This record gives sequence, C-alpha cells and structure tokens, in this order.
Amino acid sequence: TRSAACLLMLLVLAGTAAGADEDSTIARQSEQEFRLVPAGTIPLKLTHGFVHAPSVRVFVEGQLWQPDLDYRLRARSGLLIPLRNWAEAQSDTTAAARRALVMVSYDFLPVSLPPRKDLRPVAASPDLNRDGSSRGLFAANEAASDWRAGNLQVSGSKTVQVSSGSRREMTVDQNLRLTIMGQLTPDIAVRAFLSDDNLPVVPEGNTEELRDIDKVLVELTAPDWAATLGDFVARRQGSTFGNYRRKLQGFSLRATPGPALVEVLAGSPRGIYRTLQIRGQEANQGPYYLGGSGSAGNLFIVAGSERVTLDGQALTRGADRDYVVDYVTGTVTFTYRQLVTAESTIVVEFEEGEGPFGRTVVGGGAGAEFVLPGLQLPARVSTRIIRERDDPSRLRTGELGADDEAILRLAGDDPTLAMAGGVNVTVPGEGQYDEQLDGGKTTYVFNDLGGDFDVVFFYVGPVVGDYNLDR
Repeated sequence: TRSAACLLMLLVLAGTAAGADEDSTIARQSEQEFRLVPAGTIPLKLTHGFVHAPSVRVFVEGQLWQPDLDYRLRARSGLLIPLRNWAEAQSDTTAAARRALVMVSYDFLPVSLPPRKDLRPVAASPDLNRDGSSRGLFAANEAASDWRAGNLQVSGSKTVQVSSGSRREMTVDQNLRLTIMGQLTPDIAVRAFLSDDNLPVVPEGNTEELRDIDKVLVELTAPDWAATLGDFVARRQGSTFGNYRRKLQGFSLRATPGPALVEVLAGSPRGIYRTLQIRGQEANQGPYYLGGSGSAGNLFIVAGSERVTLDGQALTRGADRDYVVDYVTGTVTFTYRQLVTAESTIVVEFEEGEGPFGRTVVGGGAGAEFVLPGLQLPARVSTRIIRERDDPSRLRTGELGADDEAILRLAGDDPTLAMAGGVNVTVPGEGQYDEQLDGGKTTYVFNDLGGDFDVVFFYVGPVVGDYNLDR
C-alpha cells in the first residue's frame, strides 16, 4: 500500500511537470518578493515551493547574484542558500549590524502538495536527546523523564511465601522490590531500582517493556556529571563504522567540565555478543531459531539484550508490536505487523550465554565542542576506545590447575596444542583402564572388571594421536 501511494504521488508530480512544459502560462505563476535580510549566511525561505529554477532572479542591494556562484537553490522547498554574506561590511559599520535588501523574482507551480511527506516519523539523531542536547558516548537510558524533579521518595514491597504439603518439603519463596527517586541534595538527583527474587525464571519476551527478575540500578545526576551503577545497557552510537550495545553489570560515568566531555565505562556482560543474519521464508512468520555456540555453556539468550532488524528497519519487541522472543529456546517470531517473505533479510544481535569465561568491558572517551574560527560554525571532536575480552581468572566451568594454565600459555593460538593429559588416577578397582608398560611406552588398556585409571580421549586429527578406535 505504501509503495502504491508513493508511485501515485510520483505520477501526479510527473503529470503536473509535463503540463507545465506544455503550457507554462497556465501551470506556472509568477512571484516577486522583497526582504530585509540580516548579514550572514542564513538561508532565505521563499513563500512558495516547487520553484522553476531557470526563472529565478536574485538581486542583493541592486546587484544580480549568479546561481551556484553566489547562491544555491532548493527548488522543491523554495530555499535560497547563500554562498557568501548577504551584506558586506562598510567603513562606518560592521557587517553583523547591517541588513541587505534582497529582491527575488521567480515562477512556481501552484500545487497543493507539501514539499516533503514522510511515511514514518523521522527519528532524532542518536547522539542527541529529545531536547537537542548531546547524549554522550554511552547512554544508560534513551527515554527522557522528569524523575529528577521533586523530593526523595522511597517505595517498594517485600513478600514471603511458605509452601508445604503431604508429599513435599516446606519451601520458602521471597521477593523484594524497592524504588528510590528524587533529590539527594539541591544539585544531585538519584534514581534507584532494586529487585530480588529467588524464583529461577527467565522474563518472557512478549512485551515491549522487560522487567528483570534480579536487577540493581542506581543513577546519580548532577549539573556537570552523571553516573550509573548496577545493571544497565551501555550504548556507543554516532559512528558510521559501528555501534556498541551491551547489557552490563558495572559502572558508567559521564562528566562535562565546560565544553569538554569525558566518559568512563567498566562492567561485565552476562553473555557473548553474537550477530546472526537469517534469510526469511515465504509465509513463515517464525519461530526462527537463533542457534547456539559450542563455547557457550548455556544456550539461552540474555533477556533484553537482543536487537532485531527486518530489511534494515529496527523492530520493537511485543506481542502487539513487531516480534516476540523466547529467551530459553532461542527463537524469534514475528507478528502480523511485519510480513516476512523469501526476500526478507533478518538480522538479530544478541548476547548468548553464559560462556566458559567471565568477560570484562573497559571503555573511555573524550571530546570537546567549539566554534570554527572565521566560519562561526559549531563543531565537535571526540574519540572513543572500548575493549571487551575474556577474563582468564573468571572461569565459569570447572577449574584450571597450574599445569593447565602452563599448557594454555605455551599453546598460543594453536588449539591442537591446548590439550592436557587425559589420565586420572582413581580408587583401585573403580576405574575403567589398566596401565601397561611396553618398553619405554606407557599404554592404557580397557578393563571391564575395573581398573585403577580413567582416561579421557580427544580427537586430534588423522595419524596425529596415540590411539585408534577399535570396535
């Protein structure tokens, strides 16, 4: 329907333009405007749009300006963009204090169409808040709110549930919800959330808002700085070469001393970041399986970490919105609002975990805003550095001894060298293998009656290992 509407609009404009070429006296109208324009290079908006460019004549203080040399014209919207100052400085006054008399004559098409029509609302710049101020390098919350105003308010709930039965033991379940909002001091505002629940459940991904079961979030805001502690989403935006978005448990600080900007980020993600591109299937809204990695200990998706796009358009989670996601099985299903075809391209970014190692994220950035000398144009320069990697000291599965760590150090980037010995001594008679010495070589032979050793085998490649499989 949208494509047909766009095509119809283009045909109407083409027909109008064709009529103008056949009989310009009927389709076009003439206009002459006189304006007092302040000195500078501020664009001049004409009264009418759909201007016939060859008919435009611009006189500034009686001098005829040349197109593409002294000014540029946006004919559809009727906007004149000067390429030099409207008023030149004189000996008795400055250029900034003068106003220039500008006369513009032109022909235009008297059509009742707006110069611009958007099928979807235009989003704000990812680096700006809704009020136009800079959002910064890392943002913990996109939506602006008025929680900073008012006094300090503390609210919450604490529940305890005791369950028992004739065929079950007594169990105690508890949950805690605590919210703190308001002013700590006249200059420092706080917003804090605390939720704790001992029920081992994963939040469902069928609503637009997602409430985590265990969450701690503290935000402090002052005139020159803002800090975030706990569980939050760190975003790096504003760069063409890549965006950064992670759900972290850590700390973020943003300071604005004057025109400068300094930010620090440190935290730990719950899972491993992954990007998956899926080709849509005709008449199949899902579920589409996101899969898992062999290095991940658990094949579930971190709740709220996903970002789904369909043919380049970012989607919103929710059963009444664009898609729903099952965090346990790792699937995404699209609603009736988004039609998936064989030509559709689905891109899903998410955090899968938890992986074998704990991960750490460390980042920093700095920038400054200034005015270009001579041009009087605002400008900004900034730099950002982010590092994310496994933490060798935080192994989630098993333990590494001193010998294991030495093998990993010597292996480097070769996975075939990162292998420890597979022989474990057991209680005599409880193992599966016996040790035999054949000259200078030690072998282990299976004993179905019980041996003194257990052996773990690894496939290392053809004609590389020490054993062959004999069925």
